[in-house]
Amino acid sequence: MVFDISIKNFDHASKDVTGTATQLNTANYSCKKGITIINDIDASGPVYIGNSDVTAGTNGPTDGYPLYPGREIFIGVKDPRVIYGITETGTITVFYIVE
Repeated sequence: MVFDISIKNFDHASKDVTGTATQLNTANYSCKKGITIINDIDASGPVYIGNSDVTAGTNGPTDGYPLYPGREIFIGVKDPRVIYGITETGTITVFYIVE
């Protein structure tokens, strides 16, 4: 991951994602660039990333992007509240930075 030090304001946190679509960031924060999400290296499986109707490999049109353990993705969005995650089973922790 490359973090741009010219960005003076950013937010970061972790979020437990379950088998129900889970909003990653609930804070009212306007992004300059977007959000970087990483799945915990010790996770038991992928977290599927998408919008509020994201599914975990069960419905082609709404299946999210599979983010496997230890992998990361950057999504260029203005409002990080539009990003959701879901698991196939259990609870998995993801970490994110909003810039």
